[in-house]
Amino acid sequence: MGKVMQNKKKLVNSGVQREKSVNTYVSNKFSEFFGINDARSKYLLGLVGISKNLKLSYLNKYYFELLRNVLLQLYVVDDKLMFLNKRQKINYMNIRHYRGIRYSVGLPVRGQRTKTNSRTARKFVISKVEVAALMKKEEEDKSVTKNTTYSKKMTSFSKKDDLEFF
Repeated sequence: MGKVMQNKKKLVNSGVQREKSVNTYVSNKFSEFFGINDARSKYLLGLVGISKNLKLSYLNKYYFELLRNVLLQLYVVDDKLMFLNKRQKINYMNIRHYRGIRYSVGLPVRGQRTKTNSRTARKFVISKVEVAALMKKEEEDKSVTKNTTYSKKMTSFSKKDDLEFF
């Protein structure tokens, strides 16, 4: 199970099973999302009007809905953000950009030294299988969106999909 799914389940479980997470702060739970750091979580809580020192057990459903709506309107987080990052790297590879070549070989991209300290960059190599799978998924998404009308697109984003965050 991926780290993102674990974070989603943590936040869902923390809202449902409040007795287990009595001592957890709301700002700490938000910063567990991929793409939300401490500063962004505090900013979001300030927009909604919730104290950063408020514990999760004191939130009700109204504030959960409000936080979810603000988060979805302002930021791209979790799976969507990871997908966009990976797609950008693949785009660099397809146009044979210098950064794309470095990504595909597994070397550091931003000018770091390679004689001794390039082990971290080698962990994040995108394989050709992942590239092919991502390209296939994009083509399927394009074909689906061409066949649907505007009203069907609007109904595909139901509240059930959005509730994955909480």
